[in-house]
Amino acid sequence: KMSADECVTKGERYIYNFLAKYLSDDFKIYTNVLLLNLGNDGLGSEDEVDFIIFHKRLGLLVAEVKDWQVDQIQDVDSYLIRFKFDRIKKNPNRTVYSKSIRLRNTLGQHPEFLSYDHHVMPIHGCCFFPNIRLSAWQQKLNALYIRDAQNVGICERTALFKEDFD
Repeated sequence: KMSADECVTKGERYIYNFLAKYLSDDFKIYTNVLLLNLGNDGLGSEDEVDFIIFHKRLGLLVAEVKDWQVDQIQDVDSYLIRFKFDRIKKNPNRTVYSKSIRLRNTLGQHPEFLSYDHHVMPIHGCCFFPNIRLSAWQQKLNALYIRDAQNVGICERTALFKEDFD
């Protein structure tokens, strides 16, 4: 396992300490992993994943930690999150999904990451919200007239909220 010192934000350190405490040694926790994006011209850019959690039998979990406060969020859709003071961020569920696909494609080129049936090991994605309770998230969506959290991709099936870490 890595160390909490390698985590950039307070939320990442909190999540790392939680994972290190509750996951067995069968899990390997990697923090701030850089993924290389190669374009058609062969030039690359880097993209960072907050956590990749590996288990040789269960596969990989790609996770993003968001230290957001629910009262700062002004609007949500499946592509973007709009915050106070005109800040706009990409929906983290979409980000996790695209990074999971990129990782799956990269690992599929390496035989050591193939499972017994010659498919790439399972790769899942998840967002961690250590400062937002699920009930507060649902209230925010209701206030924004969003009746189904699955429409924005951030719900109890795709994310872990504060009470999951209490």
